[in-house]
Amino acid sequence: MIKKRLEKMSPNGHGAYNLWKATKSLPQPQQCSPPIRSGSTWARTDQEKSEAFAIHLSSVFKPNDADTPEDPEIEAILKQDLQMCLPLRHTTPKELTKIISKMNPNKSPGFDLITPRLLKELPRKCLVFLTILFNATFRTSHVPTLWKTSQIVMIHKPGKPPNEASSYRPISLTPVLSKLWERIVLERLSPCLEINYVIPDHQYGFRKHHSTIEQVHRVYSTIRQCLEQKEYCSAAFLDVQQAFDRVWHKGLLCKIKKILPHSYYLLMSSYLCDRTFQVKLRDARSSLHLSSGVPQGSVLGPVLYNIFTSDLPQSPKVAVATFADDAAFLACSRDPKQASTLLQSQLNITHDWLTKWRIKASAPKSHHITFALRLETCPSVNLGRDKLPQSTCVKYLGFYLDRRMTWKDHIKISAMKLIFVSKPPLAPRKTVRTISFQQTTESSEQYTEDLIVSTLVCTQLRNTRLSGNPNSFGRGETVLN
Repeated sequence: MIKKRLEKMSPNGHGAYNLWKATKSLPQPQQCSPPIRSGSTWARTDQEKSEAFAIHLSSVFKPNDADTPEDPEIEAILKQDLQMCLPLRHTTPKELTKIISKMNPNKSPGFDLITPRLLKELPRKCLVFLTILFNATFRTSHVPTLWKTSQIVMIHKPGKPPNEASSYRPISLTPVLSKLWERIVLERLSPCLEINYVIPDHQYGFRKHHSTIEQVHRVYSTIRQCLEQKEYCSAAFLDVQQAFDRVWHKGLLCKIKKILPHSYYLLMSSYLCDRTFQVKLRDARSSLHLSSGVPQGSVLGPVLYNIFTSDLPQSPKVAVATFADDAAFLACSRDPKQASTLLQSQLNITHDWLTKWRIKASAPKSHHITFALRLETCPSVNLGRDKLPQSTCVKYLGFYLDRRMTWKDHIKISAMKLIFVSKPPLAPRKTVRTISFQQTTESSEQYTEDLIVSTLVCTQLRNTRLSGNPNSFGRGETVLN
């Protein structure tokens, strides 16, 4: 099995046998499942643990508390009368077949256990029934309740205490039929967003033809240009707390109603309301709990978050780079004080915007860094009342940016990661080499000995035939003594 995988392996392949898949499939150390702390008690059984996780997540999947009174404009927009508009364009069995063919058959199912592989085997008659069902949701602006139930699997975060519920990352599994329906809606929503220029140019997350590499290159080019002009670049990298889990539904629907046709507003209102989740731990399942935020593990969730953050204010002299919930602000000037002043003005309007839409950024986890070739550092900046900690190296989208942009820290950390990943399979390197050498040597010696014996026997037999004496050596006598 290992030999077949190695034969099909490639360093940059995208199939099931690429190098990354083979590395991840190496045996990992087994970890026990310890009791989970639930308040003042301990959850020991799988059922108790699933309930403890569900209670913890119910406190996470809710919007942040309002620090200021709600803007009356939001309530006024939501109370406005709906305009007459056509429903979403109906789908067809042909479109369903095309989307199903692109789905990964190995994806995990939701609570209903319907897999993408099952959809690929459906006859045309079933596809017609699904088409009628999906078109009915467009016509009535109603999403079935069962499609709004997600099953959550908890994955332990490395380096975190295993007995705390907050040390586990929730992975949501939504029904496959819901994902299929969302892909159809996305096919109609994406052109509408592009035509109206809803998503700003600085947002590179969850967009076609946009990736982390391109966004990092954009940030690097801005910093490099400042360094070439001998300027100071005062930059702030913000860390948003649980951005997707705590999206304010009322604010999101307000922006959808303000930006998109009202047919999308009605459909998204039904899609977002009364969503539930349950935690699965082996064979145990928790009771249903209500959830907020954009749906985790869904197709429309990332797009809805981009809509929610599409009106992020921007100062004219500050470069903004966002990738989903990762935001970076860069201000350049020959005077370090002026650079921080420009950055502070951007952070002030950003803080007001975050407060209005109930988004919280963690100042202790955010960073302020000065990119410059000189030793002088730009003055510190604040986010609200909190001072951003200054750093000499920051991590942005998986890349480590140092003060002089030499990539020294990034190369060093990447090399350490490579050693850490490759060390377990190569840990007994000397033993493996010794065993391989011994096996190779023993096989060669045995093969050489057999070859010599066969050669001597053949030579002796040939000489016997030539001499005409068939009894030149007796029964049981060996050639080699």
